Amino acid sequence: MTIRDSDFFVRINGVLPEISEIGSPDFSKRAAEIYQTKSKVNTSCSLFAYSREADAGERYFHLLVDVGEGVVDSLLRGYAQVYGVEANRKLSSRNIGNNVEQSRKSGSPIGTSSATSLLIDTGNANSTEAYPNALLLTHAHDDHIKELPKLIKHFDSSNPLILYCTKSCFQQLKSKFPELFNADTPTIATSSASSDPKYILNLVEPDSTYEIGPFSVVPVQAFHGHDSEGSVVYVINYNHEGHERKIVIGWDFLELYPSDKNILWNPDLLILGTQSYNPHPETGMISVNDSFSFIKEWNARECYIVHYRGLLDAKEAQNQWFRGPTNPMTAEELQQTIDANLKIISSDGTFKMRVAEEGMLWTSRVDHLEKEVIEDSVEIESLDRYILRIKKDFENEMIKLVIEDKINRYDLRFVNPHLDWNNKNILYADGEKGMLAKGPELRLEVIPLDRRDKNQASWAVDVDVYKGRKNVFKNRILLTNLAGRRLQDFLIHNYIP
Repeated sequence: MTIRDSDFFVRINGVLPEISEIGSPDFSKRAAEIYQTKSKVNTSCSLFAYSREADAGERYFHLLVDVGEGVVDSLLRGYAQVYGVEANRKLSSRNIGNNVEQSRKSGSPIGTSSATSLLIDTGNANSTEAYPNALLLTHAHDDHIKELPKLIKHFDSSNPLILYCTKSCFQQLKSKFPELFNADTPTIATSSASSDPKYILNLVEPDSTYEIGPFSVVPVQAFHGHDSEGSVVYVINYNHEGHERKIVIGWDFLELYPSDKNILWNPDLLILGTQSYNPHPETGMISVNDSFSFIKEWNARECYIVHYRGLLDAKEAQNQWFRGPTNPMTAEELQQTIDANLKIISSDGTFKMRVAEEGMLWTSRVDHLEKEVIEDSVEIESLDRYILRIKKDFENEMIKLVIEDKINRYDLRFVNPHLDWNNKNILYADGEKGMLAKGPELRLEVIPLDRRDKNQASWAVDVDVYKGRKNVFKNRILLTNLAGRRLQDFLIHNYIP
């Protein structure tokens, strides 16, 4: 499966904080590493999704998040990376190392641009095909908005860029780029040379849902320091043919204030911005060390780390008892440190955390799930912070059920599992007989829902574990469409005689 066979993927456009503040290469190995690279790009990513509403000849709707220094040129490199040579640009490539077609695993990076050097004649780049259909801004710090004027130059009134940001962010944009905005019309910006709008501005409110092309986007209020009022992170959902994905764009925050904490639960990909490895709240951002807690709290199986600088970690060198990193690390050293700590919190490899780099492409495991052979066990991640694991014990005619949330874990065993004769979505199982007493019984029903709520619930599973009149566990657990169908298929495949 190649990237262009996927209906949804994410590209990392850049991973750097404010470049002028990365430190001296004489002091910081991270700074030395950055200065040795040819392209220096602030933190940004692009989401590409199949859209039936795309123009003729286009397959993907392109949603860009932030446009700091170097991002516009990175978009051109990304266009060549995804689509190959494009007729309106003079592209040539020179192999400088490993083959760009790397070994590809579902739900993991499937290639980077580091293996190919692209020479691009941007003078002939009059088409907007390489540029986004819409732009999300997280906040108005320069390393997230610096190239907004440069990006706007590639749009006109016949094809305006759709821009989304908070009201506070917009006020700061007006102050930094007064030439871009018409003060009398705050929702439509025009270039100074033309009365035709080059882009349309939409102001967003935290916890509201915005339909942007094929995406459903929810801003979440964030605290990133007292000089960044109106900061948000974005929860982005995409649903195509029953396959639902959730991406959390979580860079540049120290605290989050979602009205519904479940909105951050169980993302397919979490992108976190961290200035340092050790906690330094004075940066206005979480640390890499904090990230380990977030991936467990949100059940984020895959996480990318961006924005790392590491300068403040040198403060810990003054503490002779401190055993963590005390200097800025290279990307490779940071990855090794992360891997060592992940083994402690995720010995079974459940969670993966990667130090991201420009050009990295990600696609979801969802693209491959329907091709999997149904085995004797299934793991379901719910929308309300439950994880269900069901395993059939063929030899002993038993079923094992694990129900786990952030606090509790139930390990349950039942015998004689069987489906209801009249409803194949209901599973019964008897209590296991012990030396002195009989264990609890099980009734589990998979229910397709008639409507889709804001948490994307299209299925539910009613789990009732009881012993006589006493409930051991009883709850309705909400599932996505994919999770509901997988659970239903598992029951039918294993329990219909």
